[in-house]
Amino acid sequence: MIAYSKHNVDFSAAKPVVSAAQKFVIPVAAFDDADPLVYPGGTEKAGQPITDWQGNPVGAKGLVFFNQTDQCYQAAPSDGRSVIIINEVTAEQALDLREFVRGLGEPGENLSKSSLERVVAHAQEDLGLVDIYNSTDAFIRSKMTPVRAASTGNGARPCGWFKRDDRDVCRAVFVEGPGCFEGPGATPQQIPPHGAFIVRQDMKGNPNYRMVDADVMLRTYLNVDGSPLELRNFTEAGEPPPTAPSAQPKRRGEPSWRLALRMIARLFGK
Repeated sequence: MIAYSKHNVDFSAAKPVVSAAQKFVIPVAAFDDADPLVYPGGTEKAGQPITDWQGNPVGAKGLVFFNQTDQCYQAAPSDGRSVIIINEVTAEQALDLREFVRGLGEPGENLSKSSLERVVAHAQEDLGLVDIYNSTDAFIRSKMTPVRAASTGNGARPCGWFKRDDRDVCRAVFVEGPGCFEGPGATPQQIPPHGAFIVRQDMKGNPNYRMVDADVMLRTYLNVDGSPLELRNFTEAGEPPPTAPSAQPKRRGEPSWRLALRMIARLFGK
């Protein structure tokens, strides 16, 4: 298994992409009965404080949940500035989630811990939305725009159906699997055998990195001209083959004089 991090992924040949995904955003309130943000039982660091890639605790208390797509735990601090993002949400699903939240009888911006857990469980179990991760109010305000009834204005916390700003250009590279990526999750994001993408985006001049599942990436990201992504453009397999039928592949590291001798030998039947 290959262990990736922002320190060993080469972005020199990264390609510009934009996200076209629609997402449902749920604010995480500063509720009093939050759980300690520690690594769950069964993980390598069970019971220890959850830290970011720099080793700093992500927060004292909040909500820990599992992202089935990335096969990793996520931690959302209950600091009144964090959010939970549900990825790839259709209009019908967004309406369902909005009505589910409304039926809880609590303000969407100030859900209790139990209500927030119910929303996450409903998304996963009833709607099949399993790509769920944490972020912040600041990220939503700077990188996303509301769709229909979603709110961000007049001091309100981001809540509801959003889409990524198509002016927000990220850089992406494809990496081989199986492996894992030490990214924004509470535990490393798991890269399946068929590989995945590492996406870099800037937040006020600071680069942020995360793994995106290959299938999700091809569904939800586009080239900057709006055309669909093609995996072959990110991999060596996408390089065009020689056009001449008699063309011979160049041997890596072979001196030019040796290539010339082989060509002369073929000409004289040797």
